[in-house]
Amino acid sequence: MAKFLMIGVAAAALLAGGSTSSAAEAPAASVAAPALKGGESWVYEQINQYNRTEVRTITFTLTARAGGFELVGRSNRGEDPVRSESVTAPWQISAQSTGTARRSFDPGLTEIPFPLAPGQRWKEKLRVTDERGGTQRWSVSGRAVRWERVKTPAGEFEALRVERQMNLGDGDAVWGSTSVHDIFWYVPEVKRWVRRELRHERRENAMQGRVEKDWTVWQLASYQLAK
Repeated sequence: MAKFLMIGVAAAALLAGGSTSSAAEAPAASVAAPALKGGESWVYEQINQYNRTEVRTITFTLTARAGGFELVGRSNRGEDPVRSESVTAPWQISAQSTGTARRSFDPGLTEIPFPLAPGQRWKEKLRVTDERGGTQRWSVSGRAVRWERVKTPAGEFEALRVERQMNLGDGDAVWGSTSVHDIFWYVPEVKRWVRRELRHERRENAMQGRVEKDWTVWQLASYQLAK
């Protein structure tokens, strides 16, 4: 399925000095917004969950800019385009791009509405504009579920499970709108999610029509934070 969704959303090599273990203390009742800094980076493995094969590894690096940060993702596969997110606040996204494809959000897309605690819910309605000027209306509902123990190549972490359900408003005469189910496990000391499961689905409007699906898992391989 030709979708690009970094919502937000795994690099040629693991970063030297990245952390590989997690703190043992009990998780906080509420999660505050992290203090992001330029130069911080996260390396993710991207896996096709249907056949359990690794697709690529992507390094995301944060660069300070006017009004926030730019999060740039570079793959270990040379033919892959560069990915980018404009971050206005942790983790609020005003625009995304993959190669020449670009979309902007009005208001910004919220990955996590800090401060966040288990049981909290939120909803968003966004106007999304692509590089050609076309627009869609996204509907997003999210909730923080609970703290869970998560194992990744970077180590084991106490993580806050967050779920989002999205309707991308891209239906037409042939296809219904794409639905997205996004689950990620956020770890405060990592400043980002350490695991993510992303599912897209859309159905043809005709009776017994076709169904397009994909299911991608991202898991943290290493990370490096500013000191």
